[in-house]
Amino acid sequence: MNRNEPRNGHMGVSGTLRAKKVAIVPDYYGEPSQIKRGENGKYYVEFDEIPALLFISHDGHGSRDQFFIHGDEQIDSKNITIESAPAELTTYHKESYAAVRTVNKEELTQ
Repeated sequence: MNRNEPRNGHMGVSGTLRAKKVAIVPDYYGEPSQIKRGENGKYYVEFDEIPALLFISHDGHGSRDQFFIHGDEQIDSKNITIESAPAELTTYHKESYAAVRTVNKEELTQ
């Protein structure tokens, strides 16, 4: 059956279907995290669980940024793109550096 032929009395639809990804927010995450100031004057954020994704920009100029995935710092990341909104699925894309070392023929035979 052709996609555009009538089926059960309805005309088929051609074109692009767009599905909206919606995040499910369970109530066990507790209260949202907030920036707090400790007695020593330093700022901190307290989490009940390790965040799945955390990006910290210390000065907003890229000179001291940190990127964590499930608590592990991603020190080899560059060109990080994060797409997110409240109550929607968060996606991220990152590139990483690859280190390549040249070797001579003798090193390969050892």
